[in-house]
Amino acid sequence: MSTEQFRPRSSKTMAIVLYSTAALGLLLICFSGLVIRDILLSIPLLLLLGYCGYWLFWLPTVMVTKDGTTIVNPVRTISVPWQALRSLETKYSMTLLTESGKYSAWAAPSPGPMSRKSAETEVVQAVRASWAAARKENNSAPPAGTETPVGAVVQSRVNWLQLGVALGLIAATAFCFLLVR
Repeated sequence: MSTEQFRPRSSKTMAIVLYSTAALGLLLICFSGLVIRDILLSIPLLLLLGYCGYWLFWLPTVMVTKDGTTIVNPVRTISVPWQALRSLETKYSMTLLTESGKYSAWAAPSPGPMSRKSAETEVVQAVRASWAAARKENNSAPPAGTETPVGAVVQSRVNWLQLGVALGLIAATAFCFLLVR
């Protein structure tokens, strides 16, 4: 089984809208006849806007493999092997429940108000199907109340690069606005 990646269509749309707005803004300020000082003050804000499109809407992903699922959120990336997964909630977003905690996915929102209450999103269906196949194949789900099998450790890491870029752009924008005073 290859890796399946999931992002909501609305997130892709929002990312493209923010990219387009930032690009259009950059074009407009470059050809608007503004003085170079005003152009340089506007660039960090537009870059931040475009980066937010990537960071908040394009980056969040849920990847499903034969070994487990990986949730990529703006701040953290969490890898959950099937053996560590205990339950799956879908009240507000897809939330993986393990012995070490709860992990929500930005890229797997709950069905909208216009859909049926019992409807599941495509990503939740894929996670449930892969989890069931892994349990059937490996008999990996221990009985309730027993500990997680060895090797079934949830890995969580902070996305330092994305955070650094965002904080750098926020700092540059704030610095530019302070220069205007």
